Amino acid sequence: MTDPVIQPFEGARHYPGAQALGELLPERTLRAPDALALQMADGEAWSWARLAAETGAIQAGLAGRGLVAGDHVALMCDNSLRMVATLCAIVGAGMVAIPINTALVDRGLAFVLGHCDTQLLIADPPYLERCLALGAIEAGRCISTEEGGLDWPTAFGQAGELVARGCGLDPALIIYTSGTTGDAKGAAISHATALAGAAGAAGVMLEADAQSVIYTSLPLFHCAAQQMGLWAALLSGAQLVLAARFSATSFWEHVRRYRVTAFLFVGPMTSILWKAPPSPQDRRHTVRLAVGGGPRLAWSEFEERFNLKFVECYGMTETFGGCVTHRPGRGREGSVGKALAHVEVDVLDEQGLRAAVGTAGQIVLRPRSSDALFSGYYKRPDLTAAAMKQGCFQTGDLGVLDADGYLFYQSRARDIIRRRGENISALAVEAAAVGCPGIADCGVVGVPSELGEEDLLAVLVADGTAPPMQVLVEQLRQRLPAFAVPRYLCFADSLPKTVTGRLQRHLLRPLATMAFDREKSR
Repeated sequence: MTDPVIQPFEGARHYPGAQALGELLPERTLRAPDALALQMADGEAWSWARLAAETGAIQAGLAGRGLVAGDHVALMCDNSLRMVATLCAIVGAGMVAIPINTALVDRGLAFVLGHCDTQLLIADPPYLERCLALGAIEAGRCISTEEGGLDWPTAFGQAGELVARGCGLDPALIIYTSGTTGDAKGAAISHATALAGAAGAAGVMLEADAQSVIYTSLPLFHCAAQQMGLWAALLSGAQLVLAARFSATSFWEHVRRYRVTAFLFVGPMTSILWKAPPSPQDRRHTVRLAVGGGPRLAWSEFEERFNLKFVECYGMTETFGGCVTHRPGRGREGSVGKALAHVEVDVLDEQGLRAAVGTAGQIVLRPRSSDALFSGYYKRPDLTAAAMKQGCFQTGDLGVLDADGYLFYQSRARDIIRRRGENISALAVEAAAVGCPGIADCGVVGVPSELGEEDLLAVLVADGTAPPMQVLVEQLRQRLPAFAVPRYLCFADSLPKTVTGRLQRHLLRPLATMAFDREKSR
């Protein structure tokens, strides 16, 4: 018996039965070559045929450099049509794409570049300069995306036939995600896993077809924009509108201009839109759905004010995005939905047994097939084994299941802080702080944000004379992505720890009321 909450909509039966991500673009080009495929907000637009031509040229260039199926190619780019073509080219050629978070700097960036075994880095000029300055990759293994520059036309200036290689469990992507060890973990995603995620996004969450227009300002180096944006559009034939970044000022202008039917969100994006003054234009748009996850600030009122429906989902990089969700209009208040067909969701107590209905415990995800979840953490079998116990992925999150199978997410149990759509390792921030001159110890914790989710509080122990706060903030900016620099900072004589040396993070939160607020000191 099918469940109407997660059953794909009728139009999904027209999706191509692809076995590899690279099969989607040739199929779209065959069906509707002149239809609009990609639109850059305030910029250029490409048809499916143009996207195929650009993708084929990049594939020819990769082959000309001696790269073959299975090789690793890293990308460090902002959202752009060229980045879409490059992603399609890499995975379509059977290679492994490694999209790198553009906010990474210093040790975090050097670690990813050194760990991922990439044969080639394709990067926007500012990020390429950053990578070369670290000495983590040789210039001869890099290509700049700069328009009119020498590297791109030389490498990818020749036309090439579009190819589609790779299949099933073959690796398609390695996406690095923050972990409690401090160093990022590379989640290996197969073609089958990515296709399952895209099918859930397109057929269930978005109810997408060739008449749909999906808008996202989420970065393509995260799996959310890939699952619910890029690959969902390629699977369904929907048009994808890309913005370089989220801007509350231009958001509704873009939505109206491009006749958007669904937009993607994470973190406090909808909270920011809600806090804007009401306008007679609020309901004058074509949007049906807001799809994603974040703080539920006035969602019912938001739906009424803007005349749309929220579709929430729960997932992570290891699940290639949302795998617990619901069809539009078929959710349950407070719940993130039900498990899609390729996974099962369960809640376990402290003994690892199934928790009673309505009782909180750790959320675990059980794949219904070998290709439902990530293939493991690249070169980290120890972390893979720890994450996959008794065939279940241990999310480290807390939640509750009701009698009908709806999941109610509660909180994270790991040392991960969620800020503005980004997962931040508290341990990585602490390590960066201790690396600053004059800092002997540091404890980092999440504290409530007025925009929903959390802001970061860093409690510091000085090694002698404490450095000025503004100096310390600038030092942290050199060592951390911008989103990971703590908003609140304060000094203490010591950190509260157990007799075994474990930091008691909950005792740090009250110090936020007396902390330096770098956002108010500007």
